[in-house]
Amino acid sequence: SVHKGLMPFPFRKRMAMGHIPPAYVRTLTNSYRLKFRYWECFECARKVTLVGAFIFFGQGSLEQLLVGMTVCALSIAIYNNIKPYDTWQNNVLQQVCQMNIFMTLLSGLILRAMQSESPGKGFNETNAFIATLLSVLTIATMLLTIPSALLDYIPDPFAMIALYGRITN
Repeated sequence: SVHKGLMPFPFRKRMAMGHIPPAYVRTLTNSYRLKFRYWECFECARKVTLVGAFIFFGQGSLEQLLVGMTVCALSIAIYNNIKPYDTWQNNVLQQVCQMNIFMTLLSGLILRAMQSESPGKGFNETNAFIATLLSVLTIATMLLTIPSALLDYIPDPFAMIALYGRITN
């Protein structure tokens, strides 16, 4: 429970006093560094902006794709420079996910341009390449997620490896 008397103090002072935020707040902020505890607000704004790009512009329109790609490119740049997460794996995973969204939108733009050049043309090598590229990016994202999730449950993997080495010797 939150002690109401602690709320006027700055966050760092509350933490020094032993204040623990409620569980519903910790689930949102535990993966961020203390300096970026409000980063979830940026995350929500990014998601709303990305979804808004798809709602306010016509379905499959050029503007929709360009606004989505711009939001993704800006997000990649911001995540690359700020690195708000507490572990490097989470920072890399977030950038890979943003790159995956960007590449999906870029492939939609390429397919749209190809369709306008030669309407009615069937499945060709470019379509196969784009499908393969998007599949590889999705699989790479999933493969990066597994070790990152496991590292969240192992407090110090190097200590575990050292302990395992002492046990087996």
